Amino acid sequence: MHSKYSYLSCGYQSGQDSITEQIRDQLAGQTYTFAYPASSRPWHYEQDGEWTGSVASFFKKVANSAQFQTTRVPVSDASLSLFASPWDACVHDVQMQLIDFCISVIMETDTRRQMATFSSPIMAGNMKLMVRKQVYDNRWDPSLGFKSVWFSWLQPFSPFLWLLVGLLVIAAGIAFYWAEEASETGCCAEGPWNSVKTGVSQGTLSFFAGGDLGDTKTRAGMWIRVGFAVFSMVMLASYTANLATMLVIDAQQSSGISSIQDCDPPSDLCQKVCVIAQQLNLVRAQHPTMEVVVFQNSGDLAGGLVNGDCQAAIVPEHDVRARSDYQETMCENGFHLVGEAVFTVYVGFAARSDLINALSYHTLQLVYQGEFLASYDQFRYKQIDTCLEDSTSGEEEEVQLTAVDMAGVCIVFSSFLFLGVVARFLKLGRFSLFGHWVVGT
Repeated sequence: MHSKYSYLSCGYQSGQDSITEQIRDQLAGQTYTFAYPASSRPWHYEQDGEWTGSVASFFKKVANSAQFQTTRVPVSDASLSLFASPWDACVHDVQMQLIDFCISVIMETDTRRQMATFSSPIMAGNMKLMVRKQVYDNRWDPSLGFKSVWFSWLQPFSPFLWLLVGLLVIAAGIAFYWAEEASETGCCAEGPWNSVKTGVSQGTLSFFAGGDLGDTKTRAGMWIRVGFAVFSMVMLASYTANLATMLVIDAQQSSGISSIQDCDPPSDLCQKVCVIAQQLNLVRAQHPTMEVVVFQNSGDLAGGLVNGDCQAAIVPEHDVRARSDYQETMCENGFHLVGEAVFTVYVGFAARSDLINALSYHTLQLVYQGEFLASYDQFRYKQIDTCLEDSTSGEEEEVQLTAVDMAGVCIVFSSFLFLGVVARFLKLGRFSLFGHWVVGT
């Protein structure tokens, strides 16, 4: 059995406290240089001569917590000449020790981790699939069951409950007819089968007419009539209470891409997926058979989706819910996010390796206190919220029943009406034929 030595388990709490204190105070009283990769709303941008935004505001809180001063410098031209992405160039400046910190929502990639160390994450960024929302009206498809026009009026009850109600209604009609037309009053004079048909017809008609089987002549019939009335009242009230809301059929059935599985391997629904260059290796590792179109930045990526270069794009969910360019693209083109996260990347600050523990300590403390989330919500662009509200309100306005919503029960009634008319014509035809036969003889 191997034993492990620990300051905490052996009573040396002071040693642990000393290490924590050193990390906490390492940055205090110093001045450090940092850079923002570029002006990027809502993360960090210049306004009225000062830099502001959710990340800029949060970094100021980190500096205040750690009690250090900062000097902002631009990303070097040398690094910008080496990388297409200003974010990669900023991280490279840390590697070259031109700056101490690169401050932004920097997604950790293999390339960037080789150049610099990263602080504790300020957020976990889910990468989601953005696609164009495609809908079609499939309310007439009978395979949808209760969601189709044909059967929507049956929604309040389950199939088993409808079966149970039907059996009880039939049993009540037959029992009432038997009780009221007993043998001493001429029961079954027309034959057992006709008596059963009469009982079923009377029970069904009485149930849907409000639950009254009619006048009674016997005590047995009275009890059956009372029980049937109570049963009908409860069932019809329960059915009616839920019918109106259930009759409004959801016509907006999505027929578009629903997950990354629709794109890997490529299909008629999704042939290509747009990705940014920094995530290409990760995408290739997880989805080697997927056809991709590579873009150098997120702005071009969104444009590629709009132009039809791809049928889906892998985008950071935190960017979509914060940046105006993503939200304007979504709202104007009918895009939305679908499926589970394709993968998750961590977002943090790049820093010199000798400063990373101290920076992570204060960053983590403030993240746990909700400071970054508060800054994120304060500065993020909120057009997407309005789009969602408009969509929700539009769905709420559709609560009014339409002719299509009532088509199922109208078709059922029309069928019975048609059968009645046909039966009448057949009877008239039979009598006419019989009259001609009598005259002829």
